This record gives sequence, structure tokens and C-alpha cells, in this order.
Amino acid sequence: MPRVVNEEEHALKRTEILDAAQALIYVKGYEQMSIQDILDELKISKGAFYHYYDSKPSLLEALVDRMIEQVVRLALPIIQDPREPALTKMQRFFSSVGQWKTARKDFLMGFVRAWYSDKNALLRQKLTARMMHAATPWMASLVRQGIAEGVFHTPYPDQIGMVAFAMVQSMGDVLADWALAPQPDPAKARKVVESLAAYNHAIERLLGAPPDSIVLMKPELLEAWFGNSAKDPPADPGEV
Repeated sequence: MPRVVNEEEHALKRTEILDAAQALIYVKGYEQMSIQDILDELKISKGAFYHYYDSKPSLLEALVDRMIEQVVRLALPIIQDPREPALTKMQRFFSSVGQWKTARKDFLMGFVRAWYSDKNALLRQKLTARMMHAATPWMASLVRQGIAEGVFHTPYPDQIGMVAFAMVQSMGDVLADWALAPQPDPAKARKVVESLAAYNHAIERLLGAPPDSIVLMKPELLEAWFGNSAKDPPADPGEV
């Protein structure tokens, strides 16, 4: 007879393995973590692991999928709140995501090196497309609401959410470039802070939003990531 799979038990075991992998990434980083580390942590056999995940990259993919699900669960109650205006929703969304990332800073710092390694380029491209597919519909809904309220001005409400999401992804690349630097570099940190200000400005222009109405990362979150460098004023463009 074919083996009967208990779906609830199967899902719980997959989650247990993901939880162990995530905890190990906090301590060791993804590249340094081995499947054997997970086996030792959970006291399971290699065969048991491969019953749930066929490789370390498949485990990475599952971790990213879970992160996407967490961000979507964070975003949707904000986006679908009928009481809030569009600009408030957008700022709440960026603030909530920033706080979510900062609370997981150690994990994300361990994760980012694997995410941006050359051997994961195809996986990164595939999962970035998946994130964009998940986010584009509710971003479009938010943009349409802002147009109806007269705070956003764009003739492309359905497409502009996708473009804005791509810009936020690009901002993530800037942050990752700083995170992957072998040594802390205060000058580079200041440049990243200046780049974030430029992204704020670009997304406002993209949406046709009022000046200074969108802040992708609030000052307290910038300080949590960049320390005192986040407090330094941006360079005068005329001095660059």
C-alpha cells in the first residue's frame, strides 16, 4: 500500500527544520551552517532531512518563502484597512517592514551573504520575481486609492506599484552592498544613508506624492543599522 502522509505532521516537521536552520543562521551564518548542523540540532537522520528538503538551496528557498509570507501577513491588514488614507497606509507599511527587518537584523545579516552569492543568482532572480508577483496587486490597490484621494498623481496605477516595488528591491541591494563589506566603513554608511534619501525622493516623484511624504526608513531604524553615521547630514550636492 502507498504510504499515507499526515499533512499536519509533515508541515510541523518542515517548520521545525526551518526553525532550526534559522536559529543556526543567527549563530553561524548560512554559508557556515551545514546540513549536519541541523541533523545534530534536531537529532534526526540525514534521510529524515531529505524527506522534507532535497538540498540546502531548497531549504534556503523555503526560508525566503516564509519571509515573503510573513511580510504579506504584515502588509495586508495595513493595505486593506478601510479607515486609513493611502499615504498613512504607505508610511505604516514601510515603517512596519523596517521594524520587522530590524528585529531580525542578526538573522538577515547572516542570510544576506548567501542570498547575494553568485551560486544563488538564479534562485535570487526566481524568488525576487515571486516577491514582486505577491506584492504588485496590493501595491496597485494602494496607488489607486491614493489617486482617488488626490495625493498620488500617475496615469499608470497598475504598473507603478510594480515599478515602486522594483525600486525598493534596488534599495535592498544598496543595503546589502554595505552589509557585505569586509570592514565597517563610516564613510560608506553615510553614502548609503544619502542613497536612502534619494530613494525617498524618487518614489515620491514616481507616485506624484507630496514632497517629504514618504520615508522608507525612519531615523531610529537607520541608527539601529548604521549607528552614528545615520545622524550625519547628507552631503551638499554642490560639494560632491
